[in-house]
Amino acid sequence: MNLKRLLLSVLAVLLVIFVLDFYVHHSLLRADYDAIRSQLRPRDGSRFGQNWFFLSELLLALPMVALYARLAMQHGSSWSLGLRYGFVIGLLAYGQLAFQYAMMPLPLLLCAKWFGYGVAKCIACGLVLGWVYKPASPQ
Repeated sequence: MNLKRLLLSVLAVLLVIFVLDFYVHHSLLRADYDAIRSQLRPRDGSRFGQNWFFLSELLLALPMVALYARLAMQHGSSWSLGLRYGFVIGLLAYGQLAFQYAMMPLPLLLCAKWFGYGVAKCIACGLVLGWVYKPASPQ
């Protein structure tokens, strides 16, 4: 495994996740969140929510990169592998939103948007992995 590229890949994937999540949740979904504001945690100015966001983003990035590195050792790293990998990880990570919709009083359209944006985010991360991560050369 190429440790330098592995760490660079974690940082690159985290950057993609941070940028896309910020844009999606602060711009694209603002009206959706305003519509269900009474069901969400109050904005009290604390960093409580930010810490949980960071943890969730880290818990997506670390295993995503580690699994891709293993896969790339066997198949090589490429844009097409990253695209397919990101799509599958997106389905795994965000497919459970159907369960959340069934269990919580969330609007169907919001859950559908979360699913679509989540899968798209994972695809973007997969493409970045295909570009950044390269397995170590055999010695």
